[in-house]
Amino acid sequence: MRLCSAAKLLSALLLASALTGCTLNPTRNSTAIARRAGFESLALTGSGFAHAAYARLLPGEDELIVVIEGDGLPWIQGGRVISADPTPHRPIALQLALRTPGSVLYLGRPCYFAAHSDPSCESRWWTSQRYAEAIVSSMCAAAQRFADAHQVKRMLLIGYSGGAVIAVLMAARMSRVSGVISIAGNLDVDAWTQHHGYLALAGSLNPAREPQLPPTLPQRYLVGDHDTNVPYETVSTYLRHVPPEDVWHFETFDHTCCWAREWPSLFSHIHADLRTRAGSVADTTPTGGVEQK
Repeated sequence: MRLCSAAKLLSALLLASALTGCTLNPTRNSTAIARRAGFESLALTGSGFAHAAYARLLPGEDELIVVIEGDGLPWIQGGRVISADPTPHRPIALQLALRTPGSVLYLGRPCYFAAHSDPSCESRWWTSQRYAEAIVSSMCAAAQRFADAHQVKRMLLIGYSGGAVIAVLMAARMSRVSGVISIAGNLDVDAWTQHHGYLALAGSLNPAREPQLPPTLPQRYLVGDHDTNVPYETVSTYLRHVPPEDVWHFETFDHTCCWAREWPSLFSHIHADLRTRAGSVADTTPTGGVEQK
């Protein structure tokens, strides 16, 4: 009886593992999901780092929508152990990318997805220095090279959670940026770590302490009013310098719900709004930042 019970238990565990392959290999799971949605799996080169990416290019599109994932799993076991692979098991920004119309580049952060085997990768790049200048510069370089190779005229940057930190920092350093959308972004890194009692992210940039993005650059900041991961008070210092009409509150949303589910209608509304604003400005292509080569 004991052997029979043990065999049944083992069979059940193997079945559960097969059905939840993302917990065993999140990169493989994400790649399969992206390919089923018509995205190509890519390996891009930044400046000092490799970047895993997924892309769907449509003919006749002159705008590339660049989507950036959150922080994933920098720590495990309740924050006591550094993760060997920070790739998220539930990549919400990937869900957003797959639901976004047009030409889309889901640009992986250094050391995430298959890129975690890059010899340049050390755990500091997904822990304390996850928003460092070296990380942002490499993201800019990878996006810019991809855009150049495909003759893209404009890039709309979208970041979720920690990916929004990267997106905002990239927007200040690149040309041809048509807008930036932050979704549940922890845009005051110091306030966010202090709120949760996390270790300070020494070596990371903090958008709240950087020069404000130029007002001519279309921007939208989406905030979930039930977000306990990034509560409004942790981003208020950054957002107080943003025009109120650029900050959109969602009463029933938290940090994960319900961005992916509502994204198609949200993006349609936001994108139309950003284009209307861009059309009212004579030239919104340069952002005033330094173009990355």
